[in-house]
Amino acid sequence: MSGEYLKMVAGTLSAHAEFSGISRELYTRATWNESILYYELRPGKVVRVGPGGWTFEASPPVLFRRCVNLKALPDPEAGGALDVLDELVNLKSERDRRLFKAYLATLPLEHVGRPIFNASGAMGSGKTTIQRLIKRLLDPTAPETVRFDPRDFLQKAMHAYIVMLDNQNTIPEWAADTLCRLVTGKLIPNADSTPMTKTLSSSYAGSFSSTASTCPPTAETS
Repeated sequence: MSGEYLKMVAGTLSAHAEFSGISRELYTRATWNESILYYELRPGKVVRVGPGGWTFEASPPVLFRRCVNLKALPDPEAGGALDVLDELVNLKSERDRRLFKAYLATLPLEHVGRPIFNASGAMGSGKTTIQRLIKRLLDPTAPETVRFDPRDFLQKAMHAYIVMLDNQNTIPEWAADTLCRLVTGKLIPNADSTPMTKTLSSSYAGSFSSTASTCPPTAETS
């Protein structure tokens, strides 16, 4: 099927979804709904986290996207502690370790503003390792990383909750504004966006992590 036919089908489906019946947003991996966090471990397995703790939710009130690149997460177990992460990351100071754990705790909360995580340091200092820990702990995907490509970067970003950019010393001019809008959920599609891209981007608020050898550090590896 040609690209023109695919655009026509996507436009028809988008118009039908917008103007006929109830409209419901789709989420990737996690969402905050009525003061409750819903986190999808894998299709059919969702964790509900609220003031009283967490439990498995058989019938969540939200819908999650089905993306083939999302990998399953194991069932959580009670009694864990974030301090165990100190042995797995190479951070220089206690301050950086506290910031890192606070950052991890807020990642599932899409309504909480958070920075784009940037680990910098010399070659071999563990920059990619700390990113892989974040990805595999909360949002494992295959492939793990995304590269800036004006043709399909937005679509790939939609297929993950945490977007990992590895060895990114510079940000292309076209991507800077898009990154900020994606991480805040304020993306405004341009005139060239397809109807499906416009639908997806309107409800996306993801997280980004990046490594660089020369960029000013957010968390500095030793």
